[in-house]
Amino acid sequence: MGEGSKSLQADERAQEESAAGPGRSVSKSHLVNRLNYLNFQDQTILVKLRHKSYDNSIFLRARPHPCAGERLECFWVETPSLKQLLKAYDFDYLLIPDGKKYLLVNSELVSMSEEKIDLVLPVTCHQFQARVIKRHPGAGISVELAQHGALFHGDLIDFTPVSLRATGNSDHPKTFQWINPEMTVYLQLLKGDALLYSGDFEILSQDSKEQARSFVLKQLHSNIHRFKSKKYRNIRQQLS
Repeated sequence: MGEGSKSLQADERAQEESAAGPGRSVSKSHLVNRLNYLNFQDQTILVKLRHKSYDNSIFLRARPHPCAGERLECFWVETPSLKQLLKAYDFDYLLIPDGKKYLLVNSELVSMSEEKIDLVLPVTCHQFQARVIKRHPGAGISVELAQHGALFHGDLIDFTPVSLRATGNSDHPKTFQWINPEMTVYLQLLKGDALLYSGDFEILSQDSKEQARSFVLKQLHSNIHRFKSKKYRNIRQQLS
């Protein structure tokens, strides 16, 4: 994230499905294998925190360390004002990418500090399609999308913890032709002059109407680094 970036927030009334929502039960062995795969790939998971006093939640990114099956240790990806956030928010649950699906994991909190979060994994978790995640409106947030000199200005329509949708117009329709859907784009989210978020995204889909176009984008987790790249990878652990 950029220095001025912040985690996207959403009112609890618009939050995604709860742990009791749709999805099939998944074993701990599958969960552990997935966590160790993400660690091996140097990717991140989402940690949902709930405000202690208000109906408000945020998602923070964390990088899982190798997991043997009972305890999970995750180190935060660099987040501005993390100390203040942890004073105001409690841990809720984990959201873990699993191919084209996601695992929603209700874990028991052991400890949470400015450096990391330590959890006890449950016996099972829930797996569900990304489409069941509620979308949150992005009112008042503008978008700048760039790729190899092509620049697109628009508005954030809605977002989930794992993707977002933006739309906008162009006085030069050929600008859209310069955007290659097979390549990543660099995105900035702004509230007035304030930068809220920035990073590289994958184009999942796009739709065009005359001079307007909308994009559905997914963040590339591996682009966010807090620590230097490992010289040697951790040995992969897998439950039989």
